[in-house]
Amino acid sequence: MNKKRLVPLLFFLGIALLVLVFLFFMFFPFNFGPSFELNDNPMGNMMGGRNGMNRETNTVELKAPEQPSIKLHLPTLLKSDYETDTEVSYTVVADEGQTSFREGPLTETYGYNGSYLGPVLQVRRGQQVHINLQNKLEEETTFHWYGLKIPSDVDGGPHHAIEAEGSAEVDFTVDQEAATLWFHSHAHQKSAEQVYNGLSGLIFVEDEHSDSLDLPKEYGVNDFPLILQERFFDEDNQFNYDTVYNFDGTTGDIPLVNGTIRPYIEVGQEWVRLRVVNGSNARNYQLRLSDESFF
Repeated sequence: MNKKRLVPLLFFLGIALLVLVFLFFMFFPFNFGPSFELNDNPMGNMMGGRNGMNRETNTVELKAPEQPSIKLHLPTLLKSDYETDTEVSYTVVADEGQTSFREGPLTETYGYNGSYLGPVLQVRRGQQVHINLQNKLEEETTFHWYGLKIPSDVDGGPHHAIEAEGSAEVDFTVDQEAATLWFHSHAHQKSAEQVYNGLSGLIFVEDEHSDSLDLPKEYGVNDFPLILQERFFDEDNQFNYDTVYNFDGTTGDIPLVNGTIRPYIEVGQEWVRLRVVNGSNARNYQLRLSDESFF
């Protein structure tokens, strides 16, 4: 065959082969690695794993624990070190502890001012806030004020690590509308595990507008925070994050509300306010009432 005719023939055969390969992968896609589609978990793309990805693959199915219902644990309202109309000061301590979630051995946990999760910090719009931060853990951590509109140098991001047994001070002015927010660890490559172990607390921001609203305001009576999470427990009742860690987002199989398994609350015949926070590392929730209606 003439070489001049052979070259264009090979060229067109190569183009045809590329088209066939493209069509093949278009209609018969292969998965060569984990999906990088981010979910809409409010913890952003930070909490899925040590590298920060937060995806919704390999989500574990929740199961109903076989144990009696327990009265819902309520985070304490943290007592301020001092407070005036214009200033408030708190001390927040990250520490290790042991927590009783169910029958059997206590679970090794992290917590703020307690063994698991943390208290509620109450602040008002316009207040100058001073917080003494203490890290009693055996590793570095940060204190990230999720949702607070504050300068980056006091936000507690990964670049504001506090070493083990270290401390720091932050000062900021609350300049935003009323809201239910939370704070948690944002330590570099450790945030997911530290939050899984318990480093999460709440922030209630109030203002004159929220004062005027006809909302339930009696904490623990008709005003309840609900921190939704799920955890794996091994045969010794331990979390063992290293064992259950999933690159695509670590999920558990036992649902918890404020660290309580199968909780209940006692309420009267009145309006009830529920402050819901998704505190899970990588799970989204669809909530509905007992009549199957969503809200």
